[in-house]
Amino acid sequence: MYRLLIAFVLSFSVAASAQPLQPLSSETSADQPESYILHVTDWLNRQPAAQRALADFHRRKALGLLSRTPTVLAPPQVGDRQSFKVYNFETQTTELREFELRVIEERFYLWVEVASLDSGWVTDAKLEALRSALADATPTGSINPNQGIIANVEDVFGNPPNVDGDGKTDVLLVDIRDGWDPQSGGGFVAGFVYSGDLSPSGNNRDILYLDTNPSLSTNRPIQSLLSTAAHEYQHLIHFNYDIDEISFVNEGLSEWAEVINGYERRAMRYLSDVARYNVPIFRWSQDNVNVLDDYERAGLFTTYLEDRIGWQAVGAITRDAQSGLSSYQNALAPHGLSFYQVLLDFHTANFLNNRNVNAAYGYSRTDFQNVGAIPSVVYNGRITTQTPDTTILLWGGGVLYLVWQYVKDLQVTLSGASLALRALRYPEGGGVIVEDLNPAASPFTFSGSHNQVVLIVTRTSTSASSQVTYSATWSSDQTFTSQIVQFDNGEVMQPFIRSNGVELLTRFENPQPGYTLLGRVFLPLYFYSQFGNGPPATAPRDFTLTVRAAQPDGTPGDVLFEQTLNDPRPYQGVTSFTISFAEIDLFPYATQIGDLPDVLFIGYRDAGTDTNTIVLATSSYTVENRSFIGPLQGSWRALWETTLSDGTSLNGRIIPIRLEFLVGTQPVPAEPLAELPRELALEPPYPNPFRTTALLRYHLPKSGPVRLRIFDLLGRQVALLVDGPQPAGTHTVRLDVRGWASGLYLCVLETDGQRRIQRLQIVR
Repeated sequence: MYRLLIAFVLSFSVAASAQPLQPLSSETSADQPESYILHVTDWLNRQPAAQRALADFHRRKALGLLSRTPTVLAPPQVGDRQSFKVYNFETQTTELREFELRVIEERFYLWVEVASLDSGWVTDAKLEALRSALADATPTGSINPNQGIIANVEDVFGNPPNVDGDGKTDVLLVDIRDGWDPQSGGGFVAGFVYSGDLSPSGNNRDILYLDTNPSLSTNRPIQSLLSTAAHEYQHLIHFNYDIDEISFVNEGLSEWAEVINGYERRAMRYLSDVARYNVPIFRWSQDNVNVLDDYERAGLFTTYLEDRIGWQAVGAITRDAQSGLSSYQNALAPHGLSFYQVLLDFHTANFLNNRNVNAAYGYSRTDFQNVGAIPSVVYNGRITTQTPDTTILLWGGGVLYLVWQYVKDLQVTLSGASLALRALRYPEGGGVIVEDLNPAASPFTFSGSHNQVVLIVTRTSTSASSQVTYSATWSSDQTFTSQIVQFDNGEVMQPFIRSNGVELLTRFENPQPGYTLLGRVFLPLYFYSQFGNGPPATAPRDFTLTVRAAQPDGTPGDVLFEQTLNDPRPYQGVTSFTISFAEIDLFPYATQIGDLPDVLFIGYRDAGTDTNTIVLATSSYTVENRSFIGPLQGSWRALWETTLSDGTSLNGRIIPIRLEFLVGTQPVPAEPLAELPRELALEPPYPNPFRTTALLRYHLPKSGPVRLRIFDLLGRQVALLVDGPQPAGTHTVRLDVRGWASGLYLCVLETDGQRRIQRLQIVR
């Protein structure tokens, strides 16, 4: 299982009057071990004893024998003590543990292990937080924030087994014996349910186990334990309806149970690597690494179903006695949908994620709107005019995203067994066109010029695999030779450092002046939200990319081009020291960038005023100093001349930016300099009104300090988009208002004592 990367970052040592780079702290101190949650419910309840107990429960239930099971004659009272059998994962046996009843609610009892009370792990404050979340209220985004986890999960999925007939679930707070050690850390079980408890030889109770150590004994956020409670309670309810559901369906429903109770979703790291999503759709791994991908995929698919058929129909899958594909088909059929149709739409949503194109091609929940899959393979129409015969193995229900960029009159030949195909076409003029393709009609022709053509290929079978073979040809007005320049070794060196708004730059030499354009830029882009104690995963990840000329002394010079962008990658926490690059294509901006100088700098810095600051990552490079940061005290500081407050020198390091030069066989035509704007202007936002994003374009007749801000109608500033010097010319800023309230706002541009204002309207 992935572990949280612990990076201890020190402050940047500069003159007292300069703004220092701030330390990046971790949610775990240097002497505290790493800990991570293990998922054991699926494994535990597939053990023979657990399966026998579940089968026996369903036999007794069908025969009407549950009422003959001995029950508690008198309801327990707060303060009563009682022993329960608790599964020990170290010995794989059950053992008696003593508990005290601390809370009685309409739907549950809350018992606390006496040893956990004596240790001080379960305080009154923590107990009340648990009680309130289970009984009274759940976070914003919950299916019903005005009631607790237990009621929400029952309303959606159904009733727990109620094997003892008392109508209440016993929630047990207990130090789960899972091998976790406070000195060495490691994996621990945050919660589980056990079908063996439904047997007269077990506890003969509906029991939800929640961990006290380390879940409550350390400084872990209690939301993690509450999310586990929602997850495990779905499993407990599932016991009542289904003897043998497959793991993908059952765990997907439990992952979704966390989402519908308002708790934070998983990072969906599996979408960042084609080898992790071109897998059998119902795969469930037995190792701790790949099974995380399976949890993510199952939870995301179930969340997608909520958008397609509603939460009531998704919750009914728990109550369906059939399993696997059949349970999905039963849920989809009343809505006139087939599983493989929805599967293709699911794969489309994961790549396009745009409900404005089609409601089926994206996610409505706010924290899922930045989900995005990467291409399986990309063919660059600038550097070749054909794709030779290529064969890729496609797994049942898996997906391939085949991408051709900057092509004209593209023709694709593709073959394979049991395929469903969809094309996403991005014409040169903008927008996206979606077309379903008949596999038997290959070859496919896409006439005209396209910035991108995507073929989404999925296999309409949930088993086995098949080979997909394809080739392509296209025309191009001019092709280039791609030269990717890199100086780093692909690994980050510790520590990480919060940039605190300074620009981060690396120098490059033009390989063939007069013949060269910029292609792709690869930025080692990290944000504070990717680390343990930073902002949430849904925080904005915007930045400003810059291209600068070089001064005669080799330091950064004038800005040739800058653009404010959003990180195009799906969110991922930092889990390794291998550099995670964000790929930005600069070819469309060739006219704005103009002729490339012999030496140039590529860099990036924070955009806006949100707290999700850029984090500086460095890599080893001992040839010469190529990187600068600043400006500090009005000048640029060489990375090699930078020392951290603990004495760590950044000598022998580089900011690991990579750059693709596109070198032509003929001189690049010199574009005439665009005429500078004659007066200050702020164009109306486009589009306007809008729901999530808009473009703000403004024109500067001369260089100077610029401020671009957004105010609400009460005059309160809600966003600072630009605040600093900018060159004369036309500039565009992308405004992202996800999470803002609908209504009217004012966009205000100020420079050189002048002001321009435009109204913008957000609609939901």
